[in-house]
Amino acid sequence: MADYKLSAFLRGHESDARNVIFPNPKTVISASYDGTVRSWKLSSESPPIFEPTISYFGSSYVTCLAFLPPSQQYPEGLIISGGKGQAIDLRQPSKTAEDQAEATLYGHSHQVCALAVDPAGKYIVSGSWDGSARLWPVGKWDSPSIIQQNGKAGKNNDVDISVLAVLCYDSERIITASMDGMIHIYISNGVGGKLSRSISTGSEPQRALCALKNHPTGADFASAGSDGIIRLWRISGQRVGEIFAHEDYIFSLDCLPSGEIFSASEDKTLRIWNGSDLVQTITHPTISVWSVSVCQETGDVVTGTSQTDKMGDVLRVFSRDPKRIADAETLQEFDNSLKEWEKKEEEKKKKAAGEEYPGPRNLKTTQGTKDGQVKLIQEYDGSVRAYAWNASESNWDLQGIYKDSPEQVEHKGKKYDYKVEVETERQGTLYCAGYFHEDPAKVADRFLNEAQVTGAGDREDFKKNFVDSIKEKYPAIRAKCKDVEEEKAEEAEKGKESARARIDTRRQFIRIMDTKTENIEKSIIKLNKALIDSGKKDLSLNSKELQTLFACCKAIGKLQLAHYKSTKETLEICVKIITQWPYSDRMAGMDLIRLISGQSESATYRDSQDQDIISILISSCQQSNPPNKNYIMMTMRAVANLFVSAPGVLLAKSQFPKYQALITTTLADGLDNRNLLIAVTTIYHNLGVACHISSGEETAPPPQVTREILTTLPKILQYKDAKNPADSEVAARGLRALATLVSLGGEVKNSALELGFKEAVEEVVRRFPESRIGELGVELGELIAVGDGDVEMRG
Repeated sequence: MADYKLSAFLRGHESDARNVIFPNPKTVISASYDGTVRSWKLSSESPPIFEPTISYFGSSYVTCLAFLPPSQQYPEGLIISGGKGQAIDLRQPSKTAEDQAEATLYGHSHQVCALAVDPAGKYIVSGSWDGSARLWPVGKWDSPSIIQQNGKAGKNNDVDISVLAVLCYDSERIITASMDGMIHIYISNGVGGKLSRSISTGSEPQRALCALKNHPTGADFASAGSDGIIRLWRISGQRVGEIFAHEDYIFSLDCLPSGEIFSASEDKTLRIWNGSDLVQTITHPTISVWSVSVCQETGDVVTGTSQTDKMGDVLRVFSRDPKRIADAETLQEFDNSLKEWEKKEEEKKKKAAGEEYPGPRNLKTTQGTKDGQVKLIQEYDGSVRAYAWNASESNWDLQGIYKDSPEQVEHKGKKYDYKVEVETERQGTLYCAGYFHEDPAKVADRFLNEAQVTGAGDREDFKKNFVDSIKEKYPAIRAKCKDVEEEKAEEAEKGKESARARIDTRRQFIRIMDTKTENIEKSIIKLNKALIDSGKKDLSLNSKELQTLFACCKAIGKLQLAHYKSTKETLEICVKIITQWPYSDRMAGMDLIRLISGQSESATYRDSQDQDIISILISSCQQSNPPNKNYIMMTMRAVANLFVSAPGVLLAKSQFPKYQALITTTLADGLDNRNLLIAVTTIYHNLGVACHISSGEETAPPPQVTREILTTLPKILQYKDAKNPADSEVAARGLRALATLVSLGGEVKNSALELGFKEAVEEVVRRFPESRIGELGVELGELIAVGDGDVEMRG
């Protein structure tokens, strides 16, 4: 049989293609970390060319796909997708991201990571990191049943039991595979499922499932996972074979009616198996091959991979049919990309063997400059690993190992990372063994004690020579020692910086940006659908408005608001939500306004009645009696965030009487909303910062503003969290605001003394015996002098 060769590149995604399906010869569907689902239609057969359409666009990763075949109810079929956003999106293939979804399914409480469709088209099955598998009857989307529930948040006695793969073997049997290595088989009636049997594969996660046809072993399905082994099973649970298929994780499986199995792995390869024989290996110029799907009609195969050096090169179609092979130029391009990748990999390995790399501490102390940036880290176990910057999560994600840790050596019946010979005068040759993560000085001490070396001079000489030589020999020890030295230096510097930090914080605005944009999206979609279903389509958002909000959420999630160009349009839509939607349904709109209020366009925005954004928010809050305190809280968060732009400072200063009146009225009703108090104290701090950095003549707030703030702050400092009395966040924010304002001196300082703030601060310091509260108390003591002595506040 002929080998597979490249048929086509499918270019367009801006990040990894995490999942692919090949439902018919003219269609490929892909899901990506760039937040999109794309439908690729064959526009030319020789050479094959596929044109993309964005079917779905969200603010978070899309990681799994399924396709419901055409039926009388859904003549085009349905594209089904899920991911980090927890909801499952269903839409017709002819629809675009701007169109309304056929349905959005809610129920999972964590990332959706697996989807499958009953061969008869009667139901969908989903699996999630929340530990559950759910069955969704087609057309009865509001009536799901939980067929597997492993535990809260995918954890059970500290064992991760996330459902990583699901398979509808036939209309009556559903198979799931989990992080704990278990496979479960359920009997289904199309509405629910009952456990039939469970199979243990060991402790390694099972990440892929595939129904088999005509396999030589008689196997009915296959599973694969983190150990690189494909396991072959009968539906009875009997294991009939194993294929030691890959050197790394297997993420995806598929098969042909001939019985051939296709496996995609983190070892950069797609491999094709006939029985247990390897038929072909297709290496990709990338770190991982995430997904594989075979067109059952033609035998052509599509792979989805991690990002390469060339943007968008994450989807490739391969074929055995000479008519569908790519042209010579495209084949040469693929061949060249493989050679370039292999060359770079070899260079990286050489660097890993001989160059210095930072230790793990570097991942905590540095941030990436762009999404996908790769950094090599010298681990304490001797290995060198690659990490990539994840801008949306603001952390470094492990990508793979560039250099394995060396094999351990045995010494006195135990395994160590290294062992060196030491010549002694009295005892001859001895061995000193240790671990890379240990301080080499402690390893030397252990050896000296075992060797019974007691002379102080001898011990110090040996220790110094040993530490120097062992650091020179092993990069892992150098990395560990460097990290320890940096940590010690950092601790020493903290003391020196404390005074500077006090001054710096008085010149730094604080933003309140903590959020989960996927929750905002989910809420807006759900409430918008409810408006349409209740006959209030005139109040609902159209597809273009929804996509504008989703694009904004994506920019927030990727920390790219500075480059977002549709702030005014987003504000228009959010204002519609908070002024026209039912009063109980406005939180998501207010939250989004809060997140973009730091943009200068938010401060200059005016509605049709020439109202600014603060006035609009306050008016929206007050359309119910009593007003919703969470709406007031969100309004104050928006005001706090306004300060980060110059127009925002002007607006926040000018509208102080309006929002302070709302603060006074609300707090008079009780100190029962922690987040509101944090928002208010943040506003006061930011007002003080604005005065510190003002380039004009004004160096302090107007006397009335000062008096109102300093009258309100002592009340806020009395707040006690009934559920968590040790929670000091409100107190810390209040003291920080007070210190920022009092440090202005003059009228502010005099007003603080006149209003007797001293006792309130001392009470807070006594109530919260922790370092940051004590330090703020000391700072305020240094700022304020009473009579002929200073106020003394001790932490």
